[in-house]
Amino acid sequence: MPYKAVIFDLDGTLADTLDDIASAMNRVLHTRGYPVHTHRDYKYMVGRGLENLVTSALPETARVSQVMDSCLADLKEEYGRNCLVNTRFFARNACQNIGVF
Repeated sequence: MPYKAVIFDLDGTLADTLDDIASAMNRVLHTRGYPVHTHRDYKYMVGRGLENLVTSALPETARVSQVMDSCLADLKEEYGRNCLVNTRFFARNACQNIGVF
C-alpha cells in the first residue's frame, strides 16, 4: 500500500535535535572566537527559527547584519554536515502523549 502522508519533524516534535543544533552553533561561535553556551542554554534559544537562534547566541556587540548573515550561513552548513550525530527519536509513548500516534 502506498503511503498517504509523510511527516517531517522540523521543530523537535518527533526527534530530539537540540544537541546537534547546539553543537553546530557552538562550533560556529568557537571558530569566530565568541563564547559558547551550554546545551541547556539552547533550550531557550531554539524554536523561533535559525535567524533568531544566531541572534540569541551571538554576543550583543557582534549582532550586526554582516556577522549575523555569515554566522547563519556557517550554521546551516555545519548543521547540515552534523545533523544526525546525537539526534534521536523521542520515545513513542512521549509522542502518544502529544497526539502524534
